[in-house]
Formats: sequence, structure tokens, C-alpha cells
Amino acid sequence: MFVVCPDCRSIYPLRADHLSRANGLLQCGECEAIFQAASMVCDSLSDAQNKVSFLSSADKEVESVVAAALTSLDTEDAEAPPVMRERQEGPELSQQPVTEAFWEDDETSASRFVSVATLKKMLAVMLAAILLAASYLWMQSRSLAAYPVYRSFLEPYCALLKCELPLKSDLTLLAVDTLQVEDNSRVKGTLLLTLVFNNNAEFTQPFPILRIAFSNTSGTELSVRYFRPETYLSDDEERHSGMQPEASKRLLFELPDPGKAAVSYQLEFVEQEN
Repeated sequence: MFVVCPDCRSIYPLRADHLSRANGLLQCGECEAIFQAASMVCDSLSDAQNKVSFLSSADKEVESVVAAALTSLDTEDAEAPPVMRERQEGPELSQQPVTEAFWEDDETSASRFVSVATLKKMLAVMLAAILLAASYLWMQSRSLAAYPVYRSFLEPYCALLKCELPLKSDLTLLAVDTLQVEDNSRVKGTLLLTLVFNNNAEFTQPFPILRIAFSNTSGTELSVRYFRPETYLSDDEERHSGMQPEASKRLLFELPDPGKAAVSYQLEFVEQEN
């Protein structure tokens, strides 16, 4: 797997166990930005390069919208009529001194004209800021949804825009009920692992990646296997709908025997990328 830094677009190789550390937060070694890795994970280097191209094109589109808005305002300002107008031809007026009231009226008009132009520029800047914020939220919505404070903000807007947020996830509320390993009498050189785990959360959450490791007496891992939901769930509908509250799942795995040096085994839940 590979992960892309959303700030500087650097690409790094990534192991699945990295996602379980620090709640999936990573720090870029190039720009030192800290980001949620889940939404920026790619299965291959080519996918990562495609994601970089997509992010770059999105930035260019936002910049072009802002530039077009500012150019339009500059054009309107250039074509606006001047405040002071030349005297029109007509009957000759009596030679009277210019009154102070005349200048005050023109100054008021000029002030009003400047205020309108300034207001338009301010509105353009505000529109550009909103577009940038919306673009960022759209690209990062799936990773931001992992945080309760951002999720509560995104949920009403997604309900309005008919978008779909990923299921809420809390691996600490997944509990192992049964974990048993025994020799497989049917296939020589393999083991059978029986796993039963429960979702103790009050909400539906996605099925996790399962990490199964065998270790020797010194704690060194001799064999590590990862099982993604699509490999241990045959029902696509069940995988996409998630694990219901208080639900239980029973699984049976056939694993290669790591040898006599393996004296212990461990199971770890790893959060899957969105």
C-alpha cells in the first residue's frame, strides 16, 4: 500500500499496521504536516500517482474560479462611469460660483461608488474562501468523519446534499469472545483458527481488518497474516452495511502452520481505510 500527503503530495509506502497507530494519524517527512491517513491510502503506486494528479487538478480548478472572479471585478471597475462628468452643451448658465453643496454631493457619490466596488471585492474574496473550504471538506470528508466533532458538523450537510459518510468506527468497542487455534486434521501442515467477536458499540461500525500473528518464546513474530473484510465476508451487502450494535460474528480460518517454534498467537483489529 501507499499513502499520499494531502499537503505536499509526497508518496510513501505504507504497511497496514501503521494505520492502527495513533488512530491512523501520520506525519509527512517532507513538509511535516500531520494528517489522517485513511482517505489518502492507495493500493498501488499508480493509484497514488493518480490521486496526486486529481488533487493537483482540483487545486487548479479552485484557483481558476478565484482568478476569474477577481478579473471580472477588475473589468467592472475599469468600465464604471467616472464620478465627475463633463458639462453638457446647452443654454449658457449664469456665472455663479461653485457652491460647497455641489462638491459635497459629488464627494458623497464618489464615496458611494468606491464602497460598492470594495463591497464587490470583499464578496468575491468571501466566495473564493467558501469554495476553497468546500473543496477541502469534500476531499477530506471521509477522513474528517472519523472525528466526532467534525462528524456532527458534516452529517447535516451530507443529509442535505445526499452524500454518504463512512460508518463511525471505534475498535476499542470490538471484543473477542472466542479465539482458538488447533491442528487441521484434513489438511496436513495447516491450522484451523476459530474466531468469535462482538460489536459492543451502540452504533453500526465497519468490519475491521484482522491481523493474526504467531510468536516464539521471546515474543518475536514468526508469521503475520492480514484478512480484509472482503476476504472473510462472502456477503457484499453485509460488508457494506457494517456490523450492527451488539452483533456477533463467527469466523473460521485455515492458516499455514508456522512451525513448532511458534508458541503463542495474537489477534489485533486494524481499522480499514475509507
